[in-house]
Amino acid sequence: TSPAVTVTAGEVTDPVCGMTVTPVADTPQLRVDGADHWFCSTACRDSLARTAGR
Repeated sequence: TSPAVTVTAGEVTDPVCGMTVTPVADTPQLRVDGADHWFCSTACRDSLARTAGR
């Protein structure tokens, strides 16, 4: 399972690399099991997408 999304003052933690991300319209995002996740890059998003599909 992936870690829960941490939100502080509009910031979230990328569940793959742990980087702090401020989501904006073009921030890579993925919904997994009903939870929204935001990422620092498409590489991190794609990494979670591959493991979530297992």
